[in-house]
Amino acid sequence: MYKPSLLLLITVLVLLQTACSAQATPVPTTIPWQATSVQLSWIHSIEFAGFYMAQKEGSFATEGLNVTLKPGGYDAEGREIKPIEEVLAGHADFGIIDGSLLLTARAEGKPIVALTTIYQRHPLALLSLAETGCSS
Repeated sequence: MYKPSLLLLITVLVLLQTACSAQATPVPTTIPWQATSVQLSWIHSIEFAGFYMAQKEGSFATEGLNVTLKPGGYDAEGREIKPIEEVLAGHADFGIIDGSLLLTARAEGKPIVALTTIYQRHPLALLSLAETGCSS
């Protein structure tokens, strides 16, 4: 006769084999799409490559985002497109701006906040002729 512990071990092994060989039912992972827009600070250019790659590679879609990248520059009437004003007017959900513009807007009481930075080090620089006496 079988000992009770051996019978229990065989039962557990049979149950494990059955559980492991069963087809898993896929769980739907549908994320509802959220439309959002980003007002770029300038026309479409290499400067925004990270955003273009996120769209192309599906990174936004993975997070359920349907992102529209709105070019900056000038509108059809020749007026400058200002990301802060576009966000405040509700024409864009997010805007890309220079940090100095953010500080000025906050000092003027505009209700905007910084969410992140794109560059670890700002790519702009100031230059001067050596004879001016300016030095680093």
